[in-house]
Amino acid sequence: MSDRIELPEAEEEELIKANGPRLIQRLGQVLRTARLHDLHNQALSGVLAGTVETTNSMTEQLGEVLMMCEDQTVHLNDRRVRTSRSGTEHLSVVSKFLRGRGAGGLIISGRNTEQDWRIALQLLKDSPELNREEEATGAQVLRLNEQLLAKEVKSIAFAPPWALKLAHIGAEAGEGNSVEINTGREIYVYIRALRAVQALQRRVRNNAPHLGLALVVQQLIELEKDHPRYWQRLLLLKDAPDFAIRHPVHSTILALALGSQMGLTRGPLVDLGMACLVADAGLALVPDATLALEHPSGEDLLLIQQHPVDSTRIALSNTRIDTSAIRRARVAWEHQRHFDGSGYPTPFRPGTQHLFTRIFAVAEAFDALTSHQPGAQGMYPEQALAALLNMRGTLLDPTVVLSFINLTGRLPLNTPVQLKSGAIGRVYRPPVDPLQVNRPRVRIFYGPDRQKLEHPLELDLLERDSDGSFKNSIAKVLPRKLKT
Repeated sequence: MSDRIELPEAEEEELIKANGPRLIQRLGQVLRTARLHDLHNQALSGVLAGTVETTNSMTEQLGEVLMMCEDQTVHLNDRRVRTSRSGTEHLSVVSKFLRGRGAGGLIISGRNTEQDWRIALQLLKDSPELNREEEATGAQVLRLNEQLLAKEVKSIAFAPPWALKLAHIGAEAGEGNSVEINTGREIYVYIRALRAVQALQRRVRNNAPHLGLALVVQQLIELEKDHPRYWQRLLLLKDAPDFAIRHPVHSTILALALGSQMGLTRGPLVDLGMACLVADAGLALVPDATLALEHPSGEDLLLIQQHPVDSTRIALSNTRIDTSAIRRARVAWEHQRHFDGSGYPTPFRPGTQHLFTRIFAVAEAFDALTSHQPGAQGMYPEQALAALLNMRGTLLDPTVVLSFINLTGRLPLNTPVQLKSGAIGRVYRPPVDPLQVNRPRVRIFYGPDRQKLEHPLELDLLERDSDGSFKNSIAKVLPRKLKT
């Protein structure tokens, strides 16, 4: 496969935006026609000609096109393509047909011909339709690609689906404090964000320009819009290594969710996410031995306190000076200063922090408090929220702290609780009503008699009796060793 051509991000985005819907329409027509007619039928030739023209045009400019389908969404080279109602019908055909044969998408590279597509379509038609468990293995994709290469088709390949398996996140798989999630697009984007931060730190050390962050931020924003609770599951990865890489990503995910909660639109959210990812980029220039010190002083302390200046320089590099760049620079410069004016570096003149800085400060503080680091055990989420409340008005903006607590609920995801009835369970979802922070949805595992339920029961603590009183309430938070 050919190497992908590096286009400016805006140019590549416009190219995909213009050609993406047409590609989906062409592929939908091809698959509909292929199912009804012989692959050498004249009816298919006309549709295939349009498909070849569209794909060759895109690969000439992009080098390679990675198309991934997931239910009613499609991404080309990691960019989501918006389709019309008729386009959604074509997308459904493509997604269902590929997924039914174990593929999640297509990889198109170099120039392709009608014969290439006929061979690929014949392999798909000859493949048996798989059940859901077989789809997730990815084994069929390997077989299909081997058959394509055997027939000397090198410009088309099948991509495995995003949803590969079910995994547990938590202390131990199967325990009550683990969370089962689908390792689909959420994990894909999360890992991509981690790699982007890792690449950013490497480029900073090598004095090279940083690239590709805006696309990662856009993907995180899309997930926050499409699956607004996914980040709560991802952020349970608190005992994983590489805090310096995970912390910027976790802080960014939290900040984007908080910014969305506070009413920021897409443009400002992109700027906020970019600002969060580069805020601590200057730490990459601080020696590891200095960062590992528990109580740095003297020259080591000065090196650490230099990083907001370096982060500001990084935020302003490789870009024109516009509103977005200024927002990133403000957060990079201010993020070690506090709401009450304490911290470092000393400002040229007193003034209030930028809103983005105040949002980042709350998100960053929560993730730092709940993360396990060498020599320091992280807090439970409800303990960290209590700590944030104590920082209101001094280190953190009181309004932003309250917005964050409204977002997560006073008792975050997975907190073990006992109801006044005696039933025991865990917080399953935050409260629907942000003003009722102590009334989340809970999943009950043990009844009032302390007998384990055969099937967990989900309760909404906002439900009321006929007299208007709440049906269920939380009596107390339990220790974390609850088995479910």
